[in-house]
Amino acid sequence: MRPHALRLSAFGSFPGTERVDFDELAHLGLFVVTGPTGAGKTTLFDAMAFALYGGLPGDRPTAEARSHHAGPVDRCEVELTFSVEGTTYRVRRAPEQERPKRRGSGTVVEPATAELHRLDPDGREVPVASGTRPVTEACTALVGLEASQFERVVLLPQGKFQRFLLAGTKERRPLLQKLFGTALYRDAVEELKRRAADLRHRVAEVDAEVERHRRNAKEHLRTVAAGLADAELDGVEPDDDLELLEAFWQKLAPGVAEAEQRAAALTAAAAEATRAAEAAKAVADQWDRRATLQARADDLAEAAATVERWRAQAEAARRAAPVVAAATVLDRARAELAAAERALRDATGALSAHMAALDLAGPDDVVDPAAADTALGHATAELQRAVEQVKALAAAATEERRAAEAVTALDSRIRRHGAAERTLDEERARRVRRHAELEPRAAGAEALAERVDTSAERVERRRRLDRARVVLDRQEAARAEAEASLAAVLADFVAGAAPRLAATLRAGESCPVCGATEHPAPAAAHQEGTVDVAVLEKAQRAAARAVSDLADTTAAVRTLADGLGADADRPLDELTAAHQQLLAEAEAAAAAAAELAEVRAALEAAEARQRQLADAGTELVAARAAAEATLAAARERTAALQAEVGDLDPEELVRRGPALAEAGRAVEACRRAQAAVAAAAGSVDQATARFDDALAESGFADLESARADARSGPELAQLTQQVAIHDAAVAEVQGGLATLADVELPEARPDAEALERDAAELRADEQALRSRVERLLERGELAQRAIADARRVDDEHTGLRDLRERAERVAILCDGQGPTRIGLETWVLAGELERVTEAANVHLARMTDGRYQLRRTDDAGHRGRQAGLDLEVLDSHTGRPRPPATLSGGEQFQASLALALGLADVVSLGGVGSGRRFEALFVDEGFGSLDPAALDQAVDALHQIHASGRMVGVITHVEAMKQQLPTGVEVAPRPDGRGSTLAGRGAT
Repeated sequence: MRPHALRLSAFGSFPGTERVDFDELAHLGLFVVTGPTGAGKTTLFDAMAFALYGGLPGDRPTAEARSHHAGPVDRCEVELTFSVEGTTYRVRRAPEQERPKRRGSGTVVEPATAELHRLDPDGREVPVASGTRPVTEACTALVGLEASQFERVVLLPQGKFQRFLLAGTKERRPLLQKLFGTALYRDAVEELKRRAADLRHRVAEVDAEVERHRRNAKEHLRTVAAGLADAELDGVEPDDDLELLEAFWQKLAPGVAEAEQRAAALTAAAAEATRAAEAAKAVADQWDRRATLQARADDLAEAAATVERWRAQAEAARRAAPVVAAATVLDRARAELAAAERALRDATGALSAHMAALDLAGPDDVVDPAAADTALGHATAELQRAVEQVKALAAAATEERRAAEAVTALDSRIRRHGAAERTLDEERARRVRRHAELEPRAAGAEALAERVDTSAERVERRRRLDRARVVLDRQEAARAEAEASLAAVLADFVAGAAPRLAATLRAGESCPVCGATEHPAPAAAHQEGTVDVAVLEKAQRAAARAVSDLADTTAAVRTLADGLGADADRPLDELTAAHQQLLAEAEAAAAAAAELAEVRAALEAAEARQRQLADAGTELVAARAAAEATLAAARERTAALQAEVGDLDPEELVRRGPALAEAGRAVEACRRAQAAVAAAAGSVDQATARFDDALAESGFADLESARADARSGPELAQLTQQVAIHDAAVAEVQGGLATLADVELPEARPDAEALERDAAELRADEQALRSRVERLLERGELAQRAIADARRVDDEHTGLRDLRERAERVAILCDGQGPTRIGLETWVLAGELERVTEAANVHLARMTDGRYQLRRTDDAGHRGRQAGLDLEVLDSHTGRPRPPATLSGGEQFQASLALALGLADVVSLGGVGSGRRFEALFVDEGFGSLDPAALDQAVDALHQIHASGRMVGVITHVEAMKQQLPTGVEVAPRPDGRGSTLAGRGAT
């Protein structure tokens, strides 16, 4: 993640709009943010955190975000432009705030807003998310850190990054989990626990299944024993053991077989009795059928006379039905003719009334429809001609009105056009005057810009020269110290030559110095303070390295001084002031040049606009003349049409049209009524002919005779059905008696019911015994199967219990519940923490001259708390470790800063779970607790962070740091005392 630009309005200490250009600050690499205490240095980085996460560091309420010095209409808002993995984003956020109502007095609460955009290569904003929570979630995903973690990796708040040093395993774990992405190991532990639980569940299922099979077998055998009713088995219970359950079944099997034999004998007896009962029932059924048929034949013979009478009535009704139907149709046709004649009389009267109302006939005249139609046609044609004349007159009047409105509108446009030309002339005159003012001020803007770049480079080189001179002084002292140390080591080495030589002497061998073979009094081989060759070589390398470092720095100082010339000894403040003065002149010239370009473009646009207005004026004058001609022609046409219309009354025309139409509809009604009368008369003639034919064919003398024998449809259907039923019954009885005539039947009916009762009792006894035997056999088979299933299940899962025990031990160990209290994820995080402490110790060694070293410890402490991520400090003066809390205030700051820088080193190299790189680091204060030497060492550590490719900003008011590091942003109180404003290279 890399910040590019920050804009804040009415935020914190800044009532106005301020901008920070981090791309410009990246050229400095390592810089300070300076300003008086309380001016608002930390506010800049509060704004960064607010833009990304919607909150203020330290969980402060967002109500504090709005500047107390801002005006009531000033809107508090923050905008941060940043990039992640080559893609640039811009986030804007505003807190909930009050503003004045747009209408009336009082205020309204404006809700918090947030929006996130992705910037295309051409700078166009593409929406990504909107709303406070969605934007916060999207920014968290892009950055790869939550707000509290961002404060420990990118923003190191004032006095708060020491918490990471003093935290325990429980507090340190969440940050490390997020940074190093150990969710995989946490998931692996959960999977181990899940598998162990699954194995426990499976073992329990196996045990339950075996127990279920054993219990089922026992219950089945108990049922078999109870079903045999054997005196020897009465009250005997089967054992729980599988072997004993099998033995118990062997005792029951003979009794079950005996019961099965008794059931087979009873089955044969029941079958024989059933066959005898069925044969007797067949004979009894035939005997009963013959008696029933004979009784029905006697009944049908008695009813024969009545059925014949019904048959004659049905025949007469069928002959009378056509005569009655034809008479009904004739009556209906006569009624329709009478109705049609009445309708014709009514229609003729209505037509006469309409014609009288139109003055086309007298009130008492009976009008013929054909003559009325002709008269109405002539009247309608005359009305149409009059209506067309009135419409033409109305259209001409409308055209005249529109032509007059067009002339008026063109007059108005001509007046506005003249005013626009005058306004444009005045505006062009103002821009010509402004062009003359800006030309001399914009001259030389490019040359000034080049001089500014040269001046900035010399100021930066002068700063590097001052830092190099400071390093040179330290290296001079280091060289002297190394040479003195080498001289002391060399003296000790020479003094220890005799003991070393004595250590090589052997009895009988000649001395390499004097040649003697006897060594009566050799020097002690091991004296305190003896220096060997390895110590001497180490001292020589240290001295050579100090001399080499001094030579390199001396050459660098000489190169920088030669490049600066006379400015090498000129005060840095003087050079900076001159550069700021030149920068102000260049910015003023650049602003004038930019405005001059805008003025020139505006003049060109004004000239083009003047040409357009001239052309438009000519067109307006021509259009005005054409509109006048159109108006005159319209007035002439209106006058001519008015003369044609004369005294015609439009209202009378409107009333006469519907009356003519209504009279026309009355003519059509008369014609329809005449046609209906003719049709009805024809229908009467046809119905009379059909009635005469039907009466002749029926054989009846007249209509009254036919109606006397007529029957309704249901009555005729009932007579016909009764006759058909009687005929079918006679045929059925005669056929049945003929079939039974050849069958030999006994004189008396056999008692089939008694035989069936005896057979049913035998079948019931057989079924009861058979059912009991089947239940016993089924229960016995189920018992044997349950015993076999229990053994099979137990045999198939013999190794499952061992597997469960091993899985539980591994899960407990990886979950941190074992003796060490260190789980798998903590073990992995411990390795990452060791990487962090290794990187931190590089910085801490520089800051403390190698005295302190951070080290991870597995000590679980007391009360079984979580362990594995605790830290201790190894003090080289005592050789013993101790808790970080025992360090002094300045030492704690050094250790905390080193740990924060080490964490930043590892994270900036991609050492996070999300794979994100963080290309910026901001450290807020704390340097005031360091002595000069420790301060120099802290600055060296920051230089090392910058050398790794990260931009580093330091918020400080310590003068020594401001002298060693370039100023990137300066926070200055406003002259009116109402808040602060920004200055410096990074402020825009």
